[in-house]
Amino acid sequence: MESRVELNQSGYLQACKNIEDGKNWMGMAASGESELSDAHPLIVLIYELSRLVVDKNELTCFKITHPQKLAIEEINTCLKKLRVYIQAGIELLSSKELLDLRVDLQRYQENTLLEFLGEIGETGLFKLVHNKLAPYLNAQDYLKIYFILTQSYEGSRLSESLGLGLSLVRRGKPVYVQLMNYLFSQLNQEKKEEFMSLLANTPGGIVKVEDVRNEVTLDLQTFIRDSIMSVSDSTIDSDFEFDFEKKKAQLTRLYQEYVTANQGRHLMEELESNHFSMKSSSTNVSIQFFPNNSEEANREVKLEQSAAHRRCSIM
Repeated sequence: MESRVELNQSGYLQACKNIEDGKNWMGMAASGESELSDAHPLIVLIYELSRLVVDKNELTCFKITHPQKLAIEEINTCLKKLRVYIQAGIELLSSKELLDLRVDLQRYQENTLLEFLGEIGETGLFKLVHNKLAPYLNAQDYLKIYFILTQSYEGSRLSESLGLGLSLVRRGKPVYVQLMNYLFSQLNQEKKEEFMSLLANTPGGIVKVEDVRNEVTLDLQTFIRDSIMSVSDSTIDSDFEFDFEKKKAQLTRLYQEYVTANQGRHLMEELESNHFSMKSSSTNVSIQFFPNNSEEANREVKLEQSAAHRRCSIM
């Protein structure tokens, strides 16, 4: 009888075979040409994960119907499976293989696996990858990750579509600050100092405490008005009807979580000015911010517990 670990690995390998055979990860005929047709199957799975989160984020703003409920339930089921398979893939691949993986979304540059997982806010998977790659990462690698996390926090096209960043107010989900907190805490003193030196010598240098943008120019109503202007009232099909009131409610919730709950503070700049300066009194990062929602926090704990259990069973 196969163990849960073996079942997860079998599921991952079967998903990879399906992708390599030109099907989707579930083994069904692929619809259209994929953006990542030449990518490693693990990258395809992670991209599919991000795409489904985007779809779910959009579907929650449609009027509740039976098809809408079924679609969200199906997405939730797929997300759960994908995270399990992706974790299995991360554990099966060697550090060298993980280091070589690239995500090419036809942007100005390709992203590493770690950078992309950070941008889409997958905390548990991000930490699993970092644990395997940490010995091979230098200060320049961490600097690039930091810039990507900052751009995502301020609302990149992808983070905004995921509901993790708001470009109009340049604020986002504190998960990006949490990830940088985690990374910095994992560095030894020498690597911390090298990272801070590199950051200080980038154009503009380290943000000074007095220059942190802790004021948001758009109030809630203006933010909602300007955001709604870019939303189309077209429907996906006859089964899905866009609900502007639900969209306004979603925007209100995100604004309150990312802006109001943190008194308008720009948490990434605050982190940088307080902790990434060579003059800082301490290199231990500690900053208060709005906590993860329980679903995300529980998922991260389960991932770490699962990995710990496997390490213990091997020893």
